[in-house]
Amino acid sequence: MDQLQYCDAITTAAAALADVARRAPDAAVPSCPGWDVRQVAFHVGSVHRMAAAVVGDAVQDASGLAGLFVAPDPDTDPVAWVEDGAAALVDRLRAADPDATVFTFWPPARLSFWARRMAHETVIHRWDAQGAVGASEPIAPELAISGVEELLQKLDADPRARAVAPEAATVHLHATDAPGEWLLTFGPDGFTVERVHGKGDVAVRAAASDLDLLLSGRLGADALETFGDRDLLDRFLAVSPI
Repeated sequence: MDQLQYCDAITTAAAALADVARRAPDAAVPSCPGWDVRQVAFHVGSVHRMAAAVVGDAVQDASGLAGLFVAPDPDTDPVAWVEDGAAALVDRLRAADPDATVFTFWPPARLSFWARRMAHETVIHRWDAQGAVGASEPIAPELAISGVEELLQKLDADPRARAVAPEAATVHLHATDAPGEWLLTFGPDGFTVERVHGKGDVAVRAAASDLDLLLSGRLGADALETFGDRDLLDRFLAVSPI
């Protein structure tokens, strides 16, 4: 997906989240314990504003994040907070060079990171909010595949990956409705990803949306088709969410 496609994904997911906030702001969100829809909307709107500032000001290091995450007053309209925050972010992203160097939470330090990160952040929290009022819509396959790739890229920079397995062990992920297969190898020397079909010590087959939600900590492995070493899978899933 390119930067403009991620912008479209942010706009669509933010509109769906705003719709839930309009209808049921006080509804409890099962996948975000302790939060209601209003709090999810506030969080997403605040993250969008932070990301818009990073993109617009070309923030170069973590010190530049100070003061950028601003929570709204409790009586703020959650619908407007989401809609205005998403619009400002998308305007900044559409005008920005995706290859520009900016601060990111993990490599590469390119502005395109923020388009994908915010698309994934928004669609996951859209899914959360919809679950408060009924069945959540699945994530579009292409965006879900990108979400899996993002989570694996984040894991590559996470030292906790070394603790998943004391000796070499493999996890195979297989999307059933879109091109996407990954063979993950864990061990004391680190973590590697091969985008191939292969036999792992544990395997998960599922729709791309379900794989993305699994790695994001929204679905449990029991809801999906799994084969092999569940203990290894559980250790992997413990470090995968962003």
